[in-house]
Amino acid sequence: MTTTSPTTKRSRATSQRRASDHGRHNPPAGTGYGGPNNRDPILDTGIPGVVISRSIKRGGKLLVVSAAFRFQSASGKPTPTMRYAGSIRETVFQKKPGMAHTRFAMALRDAWAIRRYAEQFYERDDYPSRRLHITDVPRDIIDNTPVPPPMDLETLFASYDVPTVEQPAPIDTLLDPEQLAVRLQGQPLSQPIPPVTLNGHRLTFHSLYVFGRRVYVPEQMGRGRDHWWLTVHTPTGPVRDEIYDEDCGDDPDHSLREAWLYLISLLRAHRPPTY
Repeated sequence: MTTTSPTTKRSRATSQRRASDHGRHNPPAGTGYGGPNNRDPILDTGIPGVVISRSIKRGGKLLVVSAAFRFQSASGKPTPTMRYAGSIRETVFQKKPGMAHTRFAMALRDAWAIRRYAEQFYERDDYPSRRLHITDVPRDIIDNTPVPPPMDLETLFASYDVPTVEQPAPIDTLLDPEQLAVRLQGQPLSQPIPPVTLNGHRLTFHSLYVFGRRVYVPEQMGRGRDHWWLTVHTPTGPVRDEIYDEDCGDDPDHSLREAWLYLISLLRAHRPPTY
């Protein structure tokens, strides 16, 4: 069981009172920007305009602190923006938790100072003329901005997972063209597909985000506003065609499937050009 000393309790209470005294100023309606509308209580810093976001970088977890505010863009309109104030990696927290908490707290303090400086403009019915950086903030504002109460970094890092990268299922390239075509026809396009050669045509797949989900299609296939386009290069020039959603009952899954099967038939019917 972990116990908290009276001194620690008093210091936390003092920090919380300071947060209430200095950070709860609400700018006039329509002027302040509190950042993305994220209602996850785990990410609530208790300070308007100081935002924590969970990120993945190079396969590891990263907590990012930003200041949210508005500035006056070149068009003269108030523009919401976010200014990076600092971050901490999970690996750093695991190796040196004390240092990680200190760095994270200072990032929160810097974001708070940026926000407080922006609020001085709001009080004058004005906006900063550019995206503020901590170096723009007057020294007295930084010095008078308290370090916020510590946040539970362990809980924050445990609140999300690093997504697993789905590896492409291997395709036997030694199959004869007929068998390979059948294998490709049954390949789900919702999964990554490794490069493969069919009838001399090299198929290299890339991802597209359509119909609210990600699909994987070869370079010879792409998406228009309401159709899939197909292009197969042959010795006599490119063969082009389209498969429209309307012709498939406006069923996006059906049109995607029909386009894929049609592309395979075109690839089998035409050899690639020789260069």
